[in-house]
Amino acid sequence: MKRFANLFLMIFSLLITLVMVEVGLRLLKYPSVFKRGQAFPVEVDRAWHITCDELLGCVFDADYARNLGGRFAQINPQGFYDADAFTADALPSDDTFKILLLGDSFTFGAAAEMGQSFAERLEADLAQRTPLTVWNTGIPGTGTNNALIQAQRFLPIMQPNVVILGIYSNDYADNLLPVEAYYADWLGKYAVSPDLEIIELTPEAAFYRNYGVFPPANRAQFMMGRTRVGSLVMRTVDGFQEGGLSQIAMIDAWQFPEDWWQNTYFEAGIQQTKKYVEQIHALTRAQGIPLVILAIPYVDDVKEAYDPRHPYAQAYHATVSIAQEVGDTLADPRPILIESDYAPLPNGHWNNEGHAKVAELLEACLRPMLDGESLPSVCPIQ
Repeated sequence: MKRFANLFLMIFSLLITLVMVEVGLRLLKYPSVFKRGQAFPVEVDRAWHITCDELLGCVFDADYARNLGGRFAQINPQGFYDADAFTADALPSDDTFKILLLGDSFTFGAAAEMGQSFAERLEADLAQRTPLTVWNTGIPGTGTNNALIQAQRFLPIMQPNVVILGIYSNDYADNLLPVEAYYADWLGKYAVSPDLEIIELTPEAAFYRNYGVFPPANRAQFMMGRTRVGSLVMRTVDGFQEGGLSQIAMIDAWQFPEDWWQNTYFEAGIQQTKKYVEQIHALTRAQGIPLVILAIPYVDDVKEAYDPRHPYAQAYHATVSIAQEVGDTLADPRPILIESDYAPLPNGHWNNEGHAKVAELLEACLRPMLDGESLPSVCPIQ
């Protein structure tokens, strides 16, 4: 009897210790491998709800319909967040003012409630002045390379009155990679070497690089990775087996100069992004269509304690410079945005208030066109 009592006491003490360690890791903000909302089996070898190729760019899966960033995604036959098809047959009458939107998750409307994204508000507000239609090709997790493909696809079909291109800071990194940049659940599909060579990772290597563990082989491992204690154990054990992934060993052996990201990688991203913007500019100019470049600031860029040396701040200023060099209209919402206009990190997108301010800026910018005038070189701040 005493043996069972001792065994029970040992098990109880172990459970109490595990609970205390779990609480301590939570207080230290140690991340679990798997987050709330993830389910087993964890898909690794396919893009998450998005299909990409060099011909059609990135689009949502045709049968995809779920909550994405607070927005229920209603996908049209072309794979975009819209109830209407993006086809010539679906276009309204010739006297309708047509807007083509190009961009990523900000353009898509992440973090805005239904009907509150800048695209939706702009369409609703301008529709009170004139017949209007908006085609929104914004896809989360994509760069200006995808925007170029969508411009090539839809400019000839839609023949819009104006094109609005959103550029965010992380586009400069995305634009150095192929369009299909992710495996499932935003696992980066590529690594960049010190000499800017693009290495395509295996799904297992991409998973390990993101989570620090191998993909779970069963549900028990998955549930273990939902806890902090289990995640710590998995990362420790799998770390000893890391050598089994030759690509991870190769990446670990890379030696990056201290200023590599800022002076090599980022500069290459600027040059590549500028090339994509110039191509979009040439496409629109060939059809006599004005192009508006929406410079999207990072949340830290609108704070009072603004650090212009931060990489994202430099990316934002690079967007402003590209718009000025290429000669397109610049829409710069930074002067009117404040920190509370963004959803808390790690989301970091505009909330309803932020989207509303951007919509007002774009509406004021496009208003002269509705009156038969030209676009200004810089959208006016109201």
